[in-house]
Amino acid sequence: MKTESLSLKCAIALCVASLTTSAASEAEASPWVLRPGRIAVSSGVYYQYANSEFFAEPANGRGITGDVPFSLRGQFHSGTMFVGIRAAFVERFEFELNVPFRVVSYTADPVLLLPRPMGFMGVESDYYRQNIINLSRATAGVADINVALRYQLVQRSPFVLAAELKLKMPTGYAPPQGTFGDRPTSNADFLARAGELVRPENIRDDVTLGDAQLDVTTSLLAGVALSSGTFFRLDAGFVARTEGAGQQVQGSFRVGQSIGRLMVFFAGLNGQYSVTQGRVIGVSVAAQDPTLPANQYGRGDDPTFNLLLREVRLDRDMLDVTGGAILRLSPSTEINLSYTRTVLGRNVSATNTLAAGVSVNTDWASLVSSARNAR
Repeated sequence: MKTESLSLKCAIALCVASLTTSAASEAEASPWVLRPGRIAVSSGVYYQYANSEFFAEPANGRGITGDVPFSLRGQFHSGTMFVGIRAAFVERFEFELNVPFRVVSYTADPVLLLPRPMGFMGVESDYYRQNIINLSRATAGVADINVALRYQLVQRSPFVLAAELKLKMPTGYAPPQGTFGDRPTSNADFLARAGELVRPENIRDDVTLGDAQLDVTTSLLAGVALSSGTFFRLDAGFVARTEGAGQQVQGSFRVGQSIGRLMVFFAGLNGQYSVTQGRVIGVSVAAQDPTLPANQYGRGDDPTFNLLLREVRLDRDMLDVTGGAILRLSPSTEINLSYTRTVLGRNVSATNTLAAGVSVNTDWASLVSSARNAR
């Protein structure tokens, strides 16, 4: 699931979905908190795609590393629309809410793993139609909601430092599972029942909108803004994950430069690393050779030919590289454009993310007055 590399099943969606959520929230998080009485409203879209993933765990005694193509010509696509709000009611303290709506799809070639039994008496074409495994899936809905509280600890020009507490909360969507559901939970159990399990009716849909568990993140956000228009950001945090997921540390670094009053260019790195191992949530499969076509799987009487078994956990590591520009339309209105690529990882897809958003900030009193006048 999540991004179980080379996974015969569409197991990539979980991790990619969670990446989108964190990216949307991070776009607004800042060590420079709003002044009291100010509010910032933002909205935007993210488009993600991937056709390969990072697989760095041994399976069946064989280790597979690096950026590897999805098996069966798999393709991942996701579109996210989000609305966010930041508001400051007292000195040095602000609140943020981010709500994303996501559409996720994964497509791959269908595959037939079970050979026709010698004693089969029906029409041969009927048997093959009944046993074709179709891995293409799609889902849509509200993904994880992010709520954050920030307090500015230090504000001495040019340096600022803020503390952040963030909650990532699932919204009731279907949780990720192994390729064959939450049972079996071991490779040995799967091998003992392979002929029974490797059937179309046993395949579970793990194209999901996220990890379906609560994360509580505590972070320090540091920033430096120089008179030359150059700024630096350095964030570091710990992610306490529930439902048996592995705990994580995360961090990011960003540098930017203003060009006149209208444009800001920026680039940076974002990373996550799992410091503990989470529980097994099911068994999935990976391809020994993901470049093989569908007719090369399940040769002869062996339905597991070209397959590797994986015990699935909600754990992952990743490193993203990002760059973009901010266009200042006015002192209160900005347009943000960016591109992000996952360049290293474990159990994550090599995701490309294109993002565009707009943010408007104003006084809270002005916003309330405008709303009243619009009635």
